[in-house]
Amino acid sequence: MSEFFNPYAFVASPARSDVREPLPAPLGRLAAGRWTGKLRIRIRAQTPLLVTEQERGADGKVVRRTRRIGGEVAVLPSSVKGMIRGEYEMVTNSRFGVFHEHDRRLGYRESTGSSKDLVPVRIVEVRGEKRVLLLLEGRTPAGLPGNVTMLKAAWVPRYRNAITVPAGVQHGSLVWAWVVEVERESFRRGAWQTDFRYWRVLEMHGGPVPPTTVPAVPLSGPGGEQRRHVVVNPGVAPELIRGWYFHSNQNVKGKHDERIFFADGLESSDHRRFPRPVVIDDAVVRGWADLIASYDDAHDRKEIDERPAPGGGHAAPTDYLGHKPGETAWSWHLVPDGDERKRLMSLPKDTLCYARIERGEVIELYPVALSRRLYERSPAELAERANLSPATSHAGLSSADRLFGWVPPEGRGGGRETSRALRGRVRFGPLSAAGAEPENVDRGLAVLERPRPTQDLFYAAENHRGGPLHSDRGYRQDQGLRGRKVYPHQPGTGWEPSRRQPWLLHGTGRTADGAPDAGKQNAVLADWVPVGATFECDVQVEDLTDDELGALLFVLRGRDGESWPARMHKLGGGKPLGFGSVTIEVVSAGVRTGAAWRDYFALTDEVSEGDELLDEKTMDRLAGRVVAAGGRHLDGYEAYLKGFPPGTPVHYPADPDQPDSDENRYAWFVNNRNGRRGYSGQRRALGELSDDYRGLRLPVDPTTPKPDQFGGRSTRGGRGTGGSGRRR
Repeated sequence: MSEFFNPYAFVASPARSDVREPLPAPLGRLAAGRWTGKLRIRIRAQTPLLVTEQERGADGKVVRRTRRIGGEVAVLPSSVKGMIRGEYEMVTNSRFGVFHEHDRRLGYRESTGSSKDLVPVRIVEVRGEKRVLLLLEGRTPAGLPGNVTMLKAAWVPRYRNAITVPAGVQHGSLVWAWVVEVERESFRRGAWQTDFRYWRVLEMHGGPVPPTTVPAVPLSGPGGEQRRHVVVNPGVAPELIRGWYFHSNQNVKGKHDERIFFADGLESSDHRRFPRPVVIDDAVVRGWADLIASYDDAHDRKEIDERPAPGGGHAAPTDYLGHKPGETAWSWHLVPDGDERKRLMSLPKDTLCYARIERGEVIELYPVALSRRLYERSPAELAERANLSPATSHAGLSSADRLFGWVPPEGRGGGRETSRALRGRVRFGPLSAAGAEPENVDRGLAVLERPRPTQDLFYAAENHRGGPLHSDRGYRQDQGLRGRKVYPHQPGTGWEPSRRQPWLLHGTGRTADGAPDAGKQNAVLADWVPVGATFECDVQVEDLTDDELGALLFVLRGRDGESWPARMHKLGGGKPLGFGSVTIEVVSAGVRTGAAWRDYFALTDEVSEGDELLDEKTMDRLAGRVVAAGGRHLDGYEAYLKGFPPGTPVHYPADPDQPDSDENRYAWFVNNRNGRRGYSGQRRALGELSDDYRGLRLPVDPTTPKPDQFGGRSTRGGRGTGGSGRRR
């Protein structure tokens, strides 16, 4: 079976105990037993580095060029500090230093069979943060068999055997319609069996006056292969209803109908009964906003507004261009932008949507019947439960906050205590470069997509220890997060600018004037910092405890001074493509305890008993304190620094023969989530980060049976953007 390795993994972040540590000692004087001084580190590029600035070429193409200051390659100290702090958080299992924009619940695609139970609704009143809606539960005909489902909205033929839509009628319009009862049947097990029944619209009329001419009743509705639509009572005259026209556009392949939400009685014998009004609470309104936001996260506005039209220019978002993803028309709720988008997120009056009802209460609202749904908890809630979310006060600071500094987050906490930031006790000086003259590349560089935490099988954990997901769905109350995302080193990759790299560089064509053509979505990479370039900088430390300095040294040099050449860190851009692998070496250490500095400034030649200078032996001893503490997070961190096995294919899930196809990339995740009939446990969750990287091995075709070597739990494991676990 053809396999590949996912380019990213997670270093586990187990739930932290709610231990309140005291604040660091004031920095007015050096403590006798704490460490202060300067470390000199050398950073060496093991793959090309992308430390670039972005600009627009004369033709409008995006060009990325190496950043320079005063003619010299500029690697910013803040970039190095960010890299070191991120790894320090992993080693000490500190709180997340940065965890922005994760307060909303994420959305996922629901199965097609879930829409039958949804109830059409209309927002009729806004009361501050609350909304009043009408449950438009349709009309149930007399004599309906108990085992047959009657759909609650009428079907309007629009894209096959279409009826005429009156001028001026659009999504949300109040209309009149003649309807007949139709039964949809499928051929199963050698016989025609009923799927469900629905009301089919024969004619639709706008305006306040009802029509008087009754149309003829057809014998059947629009059919399909091994599926037919049959009028239940062909000899009975059609019924006249009034309702709101729901037009969601031709947003899927094979769609043939829009809908009308019934505005009149619930029973055919009582046309005067008004639909039931229901007040929904703030949680439902927030859920609606989160759901609309999840659609925004899943789609770029360029996908919606800048699709090329067949005759040139851009197609309208509502145009149907073909059956492939991105070619179908966009649903009604994805078309608005700017202020209209914000208004839609507020759930304004007259909004038509669908509701899920449980025990008589509205639980969630959806913009379309086949909609994304929300996970039970937001990532921020799970991080908070595990004491991993950013600290909101001094009492909750973790080791990384105390060492690298802390700023109170906006809009959270309160009082004087949380208004005071904490200055860091480690600072990174300017970087001096050697052999860092950029190498011309002049090639197309694939633009990377945003992270997709919505793929729970990769990002959500089965528990608060950060283990791979084995449930059918993630982000639940008793679950957790995988941890800190990392991009291990990809060895054995040729970096010659003239060579095409599968999964790395695309758009290698040329324009008419010979300039590089990056294609529609790629950028032109002008140059990069070559392999072998080195940068040195000073790391100033002030008043560090043994544990703090030991953890910092473990990040910079490992268990001992001999381990640094085998430890691959990541710096700069393009990490998923294999760029940015660097090694770090401590080349000198002018660090000593506060008591030793007292003797130094006293101009004495002796070091008092108990005073220490930071020599190689002492560095090994302090770093050994981290090793002795151990933990799953430490094992994952050391495995990350080791890098992938040489010669292995590393790329995002998709068909490697068609790496630029969004359809194939999307199809991989759909197939992984759905699994394959006849096999159990087909979903692949992203496995544990280990020395052999076995948990990151994935099949090119996720519908093939899962052998024992995948995921480490035989056929019960699962991979991530989909999930692992037994099929349900």
